[in-house]
Amino acid sequence: MINNSNCSMEQFLYLISKAIVNIETDNNSSIEILNYIKPSNSTGDNWEGEVNRTSYILNAINIVKDVEEYKEVPNYLTSNIGNISFNSTVYGFATIGDTVKTNGTLPESISFNVTEGGKKYRWDYITDLANWLYENHEYNVTGDCYTFSDIIAKKLAEQGYQCGIIQGTTELGNHRAVMVIVNGERQWFETCRCVKGGWGINPDKWNEPYSTWKPERLYKSFNGFTYP
Repeated sequence: MINNSNCSMEQFLYLISKAIVNIETDNNSSIEILNYIKPSNSTGDNWEGEVNRTSYILNAINIVKDVEEYKEVPNYLTSNIGNISFNSTVYGFATIGDTVKTNGTLPESISFNVTEGGKKYRWDYITDLANWLYENHEYNVTGDCYTFSDIIAKKLAEQGYQCGIIQGTTELGNHRAVMVIVNGERQWFETCRCVKGGWGINPDKWNEPYSTWKPERLYKSFNGFTYP
């Protein structure tokens, strides 16, 4: 309850995020409680650590933007220690509110001990995915990289990874590959390394792009992925 008004978790997260942004920008305007859409697929890592001030303020800005533009609360927080689920984000941001109430200032960091069994944003899932691609698909014609990139990007997105399909060229012509963020690092997922009949035919080398690969632009984004 805030100011004698009941509010949902998503409303609470928006109010705290808006307050963080207002404090950071010296804005004393009031905050309106509206109805927002609940997260549709809240996922997160198993992480323990400190989310720094820069990271949580950036996320507060993004939360406010998503709510005010789309009336949706994001599924997870992307931080300097990994992706943190909606429920854990609410908890962490609530501690910020407590600090502000006690000390009158934003904290330098907030602590998380996230052990809720969220889906993994790790190398092992992607390695398994590369092997799955090898076992179930075969490269038949030029342009299959478009199909395979779409398949892989969607599967990564379903698990909560930030990723995108990148359009570019090789010496053979137009080409598409997937870029995925794993534990804060950007990695190529080259599907043609992983399918029978492709070049390389070695799923263990899923993150080695073609030698003459020249990425040009983002074709499709998933889970807020940006490029370059």
